[in-house]
Amino acid sequence: MVPIEVLSLFTHEVKTMLMDGEKTRGPIEEIRVRVFEPVECIDRLGFYPLDYVMNEERFRIILDQLFQSSRYRFTRELREGFITLSGGHRVGLCGEVVMNGDGIDHIETITSLNIRIQHNKHVPFRLSHRQLFQENRYVNTLIIGPPNSGKTSLLRFLIQSINDDHLPYSKKIGVIDERKEILPAMSYRPSTTLRVDAFSGCPKHLALPLIIRAMSPELIVIDEIATHQDVEALLDGMKAGVSLICTVHGTSYDDVCSRLFFHQIIKHHLFDYCVTLDPARRGIVSIKSIVKRAII
Repeated sequence: MVPIEVLSLFTHEVKTMLMDGEKTRGPIEEIRVRVFEPVECIDRLGFYPLDYVMNEERFRIILDQLFQSSRYRFTRELREGFITLSGGHRVGLCGEVVMNGDGIDHIETITSLNIRIQHNKHVPFRLSHRQLFQENRYVNTLIIGPPNSGKTSLLRFLIQSINDDHLPYSKKIGVIDERKEILPAMSYRPSTTLRVDAFSGCPKHLALPLIIRAMSPELIVIDEIATHQDVEALLDGMKAGVSLICTVHGTSYDDVCSRLFFHQIIKHHLFDYCVTLDPARRGIVSIKSIVKRAII
């Protein structure tokens, strides 16, 4: 079902179309909104347009809702090209870019939106958190997968599993949730106490040393490492003796290794396990391979 945080952006007419579409085709994964074009939905079967063309006035109203009528509050989001709604749903932004001396300053005129609806994908029990436990600690683990393969869902599963277990498997968990996508979707679990400390909305390279100093975690979970700064922070975390579980965009280990920022990770043998996800099975986290003591 399309969550209320997403439905609230649209008129009653569009809400009805979205809900009718889900009844006949199944869960919607993305809603793409473009000025002067039909609203487009994407699901496991493909894409389909709604019988509703987005006009300028209604598009502006959606933007006002997203930015809460104040773009100045979302300067960083306008620079990075996305906003995260309550519940972890990401809204991608596209349009005319304003540059400065350091690169992108912000997106000035927004013409397209991509609303990625956060679904909690089913995680098969092929991977247990205890598989990652050796000598009274969790080994450093890298999860590789393309968009929509379930990387964040797997992180939530591991956080919840470690949280719910008993000693020695239960550990103090710190989460670096820069995109505000990991923890919001876990708030629906009232059955157990979530013993997790998190920095949300803060760049990873700044949040990681902070959480180590402030909360002394035994395990840190990080979503989407992507820059040299991220890698340097991970190396500092390794020196502090903290276990790491991280995700990265990619189709394979070879694909990830071809990126310059990843060379330092290979050099320092940062990760003990490499888990590669297969995006073929929508709605399910499908694990393609688990490599122990990989050359990373």
